[in-house]
Amino acid sequence: FAPFANISIFTMLYWQTCGDSNLKSYSQIDLLAQLMQEPGFDPKHLANLNSAREERRLDNYFEHVEGSPLSVDDRWIKGVAKIHLPKEGVQYKSEEDMPEFAVEGVTYRSLVDVFTVAYQQPCVKTWHFIPHRLYWIP
Repeated sequence: FAPFANISIFTMLYWQTCGDSNLKSYSQIDLLAQLMQEPGFDPKHLANLNSAREERRLDNYFEHVEGSPLSVDDRWIKGVAKIHLPKEGVQYKSEEDMPEFAVEGVTYRSLVDVFTVAYQQPCVKTWHFIPHRLYWIP
């Protein structure tokens, strides 16, 4: 595993740079390594991990707890999304002149409601709210 300090570091970097997994940035790999050091993290819990199955579990999960980001009681709205569809080779005077396609059964929330619930979560304490400007000097 040279030049790395151990097989674990080699495996992480190999995973990052080989195959389809090379979409991870250095900071994402560093974060993953930090997460694996958290108390309660047990690699044995990942033995039968199926990411697609776990994503479906999260998609289908809901809570009836006020203020939870996963609550079904947070003023979700059922509606119709109308999408303007341009046609290849045809020019329109404006977007409103384009044909429209209606997608029914869309569930959405007010952006204000999303922010309100998000800012009530404990993790907000670690968020960075002060704007800044990044100056890059080569």
